[in-house]
Parts: sequence; structure tokens; C-alpha cells
Amino acid sequence: MFSAFLFWAFVFVLALVLLIVSADLFVDKSEELGRSIGFSTFLVGLIIVSIGTTLPELASSIYATIKGSSEIVIPTVIGSVTTNVFLVVGLVCFLYGTKFLYRETLKTDLWIFVTVCCLFLLFIIDRKFTLVEAIFCILLFFVYSFYQYKLSKPVELEEPVVKSSTVLCIFQILVYSILIYIGSKYVVDSMLEISTLLRVPAEIIAITVIALGTSLTELTVGLISVRKGHIDIAIGNIIGASIIDLLIVTGIPRLFGDVVVPAVLFTVAIPIFGFAIVSFIYVVLDKKLTKLEGGVFLLMYLLFNIIFFLV
Repeated sequence: MFSAFLFWAFVFVLALVLLIVSADLFVDKSEELGRSIGFSTFLVGLIIVSIGTTLPELASSIYATIKGSSEIVIPTVIGSVTTNVFLVVGLVCFLYGTKFLYRETLKTDLWIFVTVCCLFLLFIIDRKFTLVEAIFCILLFFVYSFYQYKLSKPVELEEPVVKSSTVLCIFQILVYSILIYIGSKYVVDSMLEISTLLRVPAEIIAITVIALGTSLTELTVGLISVRKGHIDIAIGNIIGASIIDLLIVTGIPRLFGDVVVPAVLFTVAIPIFGFAIVSFIYVVLDKKLTKLEGGVFLLMYLLFNIIFFLV
């Protein structure tokens, strides 16, 4: 049993790395292709970058739904958002000490995020996530994206974009798409095997391990942004990524089949999710991030993971 666990754990880690790296390369090449064939900056940002950054969790959720293991979809989203708040914000605060928020639009983004969280909870509270609710989430994502577009200011490129061969770009995108499929397949398959071996429900692994893996992008962006003195960008990225997770990663998989809402979420996951949102509201409205708050957030993230494996 132990050797089987080690094998599938190795497959899981390898597949998750493949999925994240392939998704990152897919976004880069898709953006390059979009610009080379004349897509506007808005379309590139909306269709390619925004959705592309959710590819790891989106691809694994779609594959799981098609495979009939959709019980990991909602836990992955809840885990990702909770990890974004407790781990990413916590680590940023703890490592870099007191930081102040200056961007006024963060307040508006925050309340949009809170509204989306409330709608998400309202949709799943009956332990059903209907097709109508999924379509509403997808449409709301486009409304949110259009709102962001209206707020944004056009940026002139300092250097002309170097255009690669369109055929080469398309070929590379196809290759990365295949790798994304392979990565998502083995992330889900290995996770199901591990859950069977350890007798741990798949949704527990999804809400902890997969959520951590798919939040690495936000963690990297957050640390780099704060190091460069752009704490507002780090917080804004967490808000944007979480909104996309709640709307797209739940909405699109539902188009491929029923999405199960596990009962275990209502005992531990959703209360902790709610506490994470309330804590995040306090931090943003206070306009200040401190080392103490970071320590508390990291402790909550640790407890969040421990509790799930003890329940």
C-alpha cells in the first residue's frame, strides 16, 4: 500500500506541475497569437489572460465532471479562495511587515467580490448547482470583465510586439492544450487513487492539496508585487482571481454535466470560507497589512488543512 501511495503521490505532483506550467505557456502563446492576428487589448485580457489563468483548476474540474467525479469541483473553488486569503495574503503580510493600501478602487472590487461570494453560497446552499445558475455565473463574469475594461486606461506599448509565425503559435497552443488535458487527467485520476488508498474523501484532497497547487500563481504574483512595492496589485490580483474561480471554475464545468455539492462542505469548509471572507474585508477596509495579521492568517490556513483531515 505504501509503495502504491508513493507512486500515485509522485504522479499527482508531476501532473500538477505539468498542468500549471502548460497552462502558463498556453496563456503566453495564446496572448501572442491574439495580438498577432489583431485582437484588441480588451479581448486578449478578457478571453485569453483572465480565463487562461484559471486553466489548471478549470481543466481539472471539467475533466472530473466528465469523468463523473464532480464532487471535487466546488471544494476546489472554496479551497482556492480560502487559500488565496489565508496563505497568500498571510505570507505577504508576514514576510514583508506593515504595508498600506492606497488604491481606492480596491473597495469597489472588494464589495463585488463579497457579492459574488454571497451569490455562490446562495446557489449551493440547497446542495444543488443548476444549469441556470451556472449560465448566470458565466454571464456575470462577462459583466464584471466589461466593468473592469471601462475602468482601465489604455496603455501604449513602449516597444513593438514581436510577431511570431501564426502557424507556429497555433501548433504550440495545440501542444500545450494536449499537455493541459494530460495534466488534468492525471491530477484527477491520481487524486482519486490516493483518496481510495488513504480512505480520505476526494473532496478533502481537492479542497486542500489541489487548491494549494492552483493558488501558486497568485502566491508568486503576490510576493513579486509586494517586493516591488505594489501591494495594491497583489491584493487586486487575489480579488480578481477569486472572482474568476467563483464564476468560471464553477460555471463552465456545469455545462458538461451535473456538479455535486458534497455535504461535508457545510460542516467545516463553508464556515471557514466565510471567516476568510470576513477577515479579508477587515484587512482591505483597514487599508493596512501587518505582520501580526499575516501570522494569524497563516495559522488559520494551517488549522484549515489540519481540521479537514481530522474530520
